[in-house]
Amino acid sequence: MGASTDMRRFSATDAAFTGFRIARERWRALPFWFAASLLYSLILLALLSQVPGSAPDPAAIQADPQIAIAFLAQIAPSLFGAVAIAIVGHAIISAAMFRAVLKPNQSAFGYLRLGSDELRLLAVTLLYLAVLIGLDLFGGIAAGLISGAVAAVLKTDTEVVAYAIIVLTLCAAVAVGVRLSLAAPLTFAAGHIQIRRSWEMTRGRFWPILGAFLLALALAMVVAVLGLIVQGGVAAALGGNGVAMTSAEASTPFLSQLLSPAGIANVLISSLINALIWPVLIAPAASIYQDLTRGEPDDGVAAA
Repeated sequence: MGASTDMRRFSATDAAFTGFRIARERWRALPFWFAASLLYSLILLALLSQVPGSAPDPAAIQADPQIAIAFLAQIAPSLFGAVAIAIVGHAIISAAMFRAVLKPNQSAFGYLRLGSDELRLLAVTLLYLAVLIGLDLFGGIAAGLISGAVAAVLKTDTEVVAYAIIVLTLCAAVAVGVRLSLAAPLTFAAGHIQIRRSWEMTRGRFWPILGAFLLALALAMVVAVLGLIVQGGVAAALGGNGVAMTSAEASTPFLSQLLSPAGIANVLISSLINALIWPVLIAPAASIYQDLTRGEPDDGVAAA
């Protein structure tokens, strides 16, 4: 990457608002995103419905640890399935958002596809998660070992040391996350996995990129809160209780809850909220990449 690329700048505010701009300009894609969100939600709900509503009593677990093992064995398939669907779904939706920003002419099916782009983004997502999980594990082990060593030497409480190491680990995870944040749009645009170039491209731009992502997160939270207010009002009007459930509702079979008027409204509104939040959270990375590579002879993308 040459010096001229290093001097390029982007607007953190413009990047953060990319999702709203995409939703406005590519409004014909919204029904497809809503349909994908609805399918995604129904699959996750079906998987999570297999999880028991309450965990075993702690006293019973202390008396017989096998109860906890049996409970974990019971919920593991559903939880692992839900995590797998979430990761695969994230790769598919990310590809659609990147396509809407970087390749706006490929608008068929709301930019949604199932192909090599999605597989590459799935691989990048798994690598990204592996790095962050590895950092968290390293931080946890380091906190235990160092605080234990300090306690052995000083003969005093070392919780502060452990907490400090955990905070440093979280800061390191954020830093690494930001430095690798352009790997996904880079991979999408290049057609092959790009990790190292994300690290190079984000050098010297950590704070603007972090600021753009934090602003996008704040905007997504505003959309979510407004959506939840509408969701609660509609559910209350239909005789439900919004997001929260009463004890009577909690004891009702899952399918009965889902097929009630309030349950159907909750799922539909939640799917719409997700469809609106996706571009707000995902599109900024593609916008930043686009600004930092604009004019390069091999960028291979169209202007949004």
